[in-house]
This record gives sequence, C-alpha cells and structure tokens, in this order.
Amino acid sequence: MADIGGGVLLEATTIGSGTGNYDSFLRIQATSVEEGFNTDQNGNVLDNKASFTHSLQFGDLQPINVGGTDYIEFRLDLNESNNTTNGEISLTDLRIYISGADATLADYNAGFAGFTSIFDLATTQALIDANHGSGTDDYRVLIPVTAFTDAGVTADSYVTLYSSFSGSNGGFEEWRTTTLSGGAEDQPAIAIDKITIDGAASGDGLVVLVDEPISWQYTVTNTGNTALSNIVVTDDQGVIVSPELSGSFNVGDLNHDNKLDTDETWIFTATGTAVKGDYSNIGSVSGEGGGTTVNDSDGSSYFGADPKIDIDKVTVDGATSGDGLTILAGESISWKYTVTNLGNVALSGINVTDDQGVVVTADLVGGFNVGDANQDGKLDLTETWIYTGTGVAGIGSYSNIGTASGSFTDDAGHTANPSDTDPSSYFGADPQIKIDKVTVDDAASGDGISILSGEPISWKYTVTNLGNVALSGINVTDDQGVVVSPDLVGGFNVGDTNQDGKLDLTEA
Repeated sequence: MADIGGGVLLEATTIGSGTGNYDSFLRIQATSVEEGFNTDQNGNVLDNKASFTHSLQFGDLQPINVGGTDYIEFRLDLNESNNTTNGEISLTDLRIYISGADATLADYNAGFAGFTSIFDLATTQALIDANHGSGTDDYRVLIPVTAFTDAGVTADSYVTLYSSFSGSNGGFEEWRTTTLSGGAEDQPAIAIDKITIDGAASGDGLVVLVDEPISWQYTVTNTGNTALSNIVVTDDQGVIVSPELSGSFNVGDLNHDNKLDTDETWIFTATGTAVKGDYSNIGSVSGEGGGTTVNDSDGSSYFGADPKIDIDKVTVDGATSGDGLTILAGESISWKYTVTNLGNVALSGINVTDDQGVVVTADLVGGFNVGDANQDGKLDLTETWIYTGTGVAGIGSYSNIGTASGSFTDDAGHTANPSDTDPSSYFGADPQIKIDKVTVDDAASGDGISILSGEPISWKYTVTNLGNVALSGINVTDDQGVVVSPDLVGGFNVGDTNQDGKLDLTEA
C-alpha cells in the first residue's frame, strides 16, 4: 500500500468486479484524456456513461477495517487493453467531496462550489491495467472514515468522486464501493500483520539477546465486506500459534459468533527462544467467506545478539614476552592485556582489571584505545584493544589473572555483561652463591690451624647455591695467586651430580 496523502492509501488488488459483479457509481470513457464525477443530475456533466453513474450518500456506504483503521473503500477497474503492451494509464486527479442535498448542477460545473473537500490528489499516479478487461479490480483507494467525520459529514451527505486520467486508449474506467444495502456482491478478504515481541519492545528487525524468551503477535483483520469463518493462523518455522482467548472466543470476537467480522481484529500469539544471528519467520492466515477461501501472509525478523569477549594476558620483560618467563628479581616488568570481541555485536563499557591489584591502563591514541579503529568507544568485531600494567619482579613463582568485561543492551533494554579471564605467570630468579674455604694439612683442616713451616698444604673451596636458580660459569679464584682447580670426575666437578655443568640448588 502507498500513502498518497493524508492517510489515504492506494493499493493494487485482484478482487472480482466489473459488469455483472457490481453496480458502478461512476464510469468514464474517452481516448487520451478522460474525466468525470458521479451524480444523479441530468445535464452536461463530464462523464459520458450516465447509465452507469449515480450519486452516493455517506449513510449508505459500508466502512471496512484495515489494520485497525476504518476506511471507506473505492475500487477502480481499468479497462485499457487486452494485451500487455498497452496497459498503462495515469491517474492525474482524484478528488473526494461531500455536499448537501441542495447542491445543483451549476455547483458541480462551477468547480464543486460550496462542496467540502475530503481529499485532493497531489501527485499523478502511474497505473497499470494488470487485470485486462472488465471483471477484476485493479486498484482500491482507502479514505479514512475520520476524514469524513472530521469534515462534519452526516448520513444524508452526498459523496462525490471526481477523477481524471491521461493515456487512455478508449477503454472505460469504472469506480465502485460497497454499500449497506448490498449493492455489491460479497468480496471476502483478509490481512495479517506479524511482529516480534521482546519484553516491552515489539516490531520487525529487533535486536534480541540470544536465549531470551520471545513471542510473536499475529493481528488478523477482515479487509473485505463479509464475515469470515474457520480462521487459521500458521507459521512457516513450525512455531505453534494459538489464539488469544476471552472465555472460549478470540479476544477480538466481539459478538462471540466465531466469525471474523469486518469491524473485528483477532489476535494470535506464539512463543519461542531467541537464537543466534539473523532469524525470520512468516505468519499466514486463511479464512472462508462468500463461498471462497482467502489468504494472506506477513513476515517478521530479529537478530539474535550473542555478546562475547576474550582476553589474552602475557608478561613482558624487555623484548621477551609470554607466560612462565624466568625474570631476575627486582627488574621492572609489565603485562600486556589483549582484548578481542568473539561475539556478533559491538560491546561498550570495556573494563580490564588484575586480581593482584596491578593498575591496568588503556593504551590510548587521541583519547581512544589504540585498537578502536573507528573511535566510537565500542569494541567492534574486527578490533583488538590493548591494555598495560607495570610492576617489579618478585622472588619465586608469581601469577596474576587479567579480567576483561563489556556490556551490550538489546532493543528491549535487556543487558548482558560478558567477561573473560586469562592468567599469566613468571618465576622471579634470585641467584646467590656461597664459598667456604678451609686450609688442609694432612688430616687437619680448618681456619687458623698451626702448620710446620715447609710442610705441603692445600686449600679446599666448597661452593654451594643459596639462590633459587641453577648457576653456570662457576669460577673460583684466590687473592694470593694460588692456582685453584676443580675436583673432577669424568670431566665434571665432583659435586655436579647430574653432570650438566650447572651448580644446582642441591649441589656442592
């Protein structure tokens, strides 16, 4: 449907019409340009098919309800061509008036002097005679009933429709409407409007958090002129659709006759759980009336948001980084926290902390994280944000845990706060060495012993590891120029029990 001004709708249609199906209230026919209006008055009026033209009183018109709004419906049957090469015509003007019973032909011919305008088409509409020949309507125009009531219409007010066309090839165009007196045959029609509901939010294309309960509402209206029975609503994704009941009747079945009347709106619902990513389903309705079955369908969709975050934390010592590094105690170190988005929606409110009280700060460029490429303050799917913490290496094993968190809020105001953790560790090396030197005279050894001059003596240097890491490059010297040599076994110091050339913590 297209809104052609003031809430007036223009819609292509394919409902049976034409001679033998209903009585026209206006028929016009000419080549190239044709125009006319409906009236019972004799004289030089513009239409040239007076036998198919007559006046209308508002009190005789049957309103229809479409999508919860009451309209007066005017149907148009184009009869321009019996082939597809010459079916185009333009509606250059369409005007709707109301007037009293005392309007004269002179008033009509004086540009509808004294009439009250209900609608005046502002833009030419290009039309196509898609249903060639008479017998099937091509378009309908829906005028809100409020347009008439706001203008002070009464039941005995006359309704005048003026229309003009260009590009006609000699066929006739005719207008009709449904009257309370049964001037038209039953024209059953039905419409369905399906929306997704997540809490207080409803509509099509909602963003919904994954795994949340959601529902769908199917609103069914009667857009024809006759009551419909056997209303059935289904969903193409296997969703179970149920009527909203009041007692044992649909909540919209005002007169409890189990028929969808023209002034009723019936409600159906279904429930489900939101899945990840794009999702759509189509609601369909069928009903029976006037000896036929009518159908309509409408789709609805949502996007299932799955917010996720990831953090990778490593220890940095100069040019070396990783987990489990060995670092000299007392050295300056840092930690690098790399944060990425593993979900399918951007995250805001990114926060990174450390369980050991390390102060974590963002690496910034122009007030934004260095990884915030579009500088919108949100961690997008393609971005990598960097954070840093600093400290001084302690002695022995050390570990700390980095935590990253973010936030995402869907269209219904539901918020998820995804988080992730990652530890990093190092070993603080505290290398220490000890030497114990004693003088040796045969079986006697120690410090400060008495030895006969001229006797051979030796010195024993016992070296142990008082730190927490193995030591390599062990070297022993004596300040008096004494040549100090290792006691060897198989090329290794006698105390190197595992013969790795390193002074381990348990060796002497």
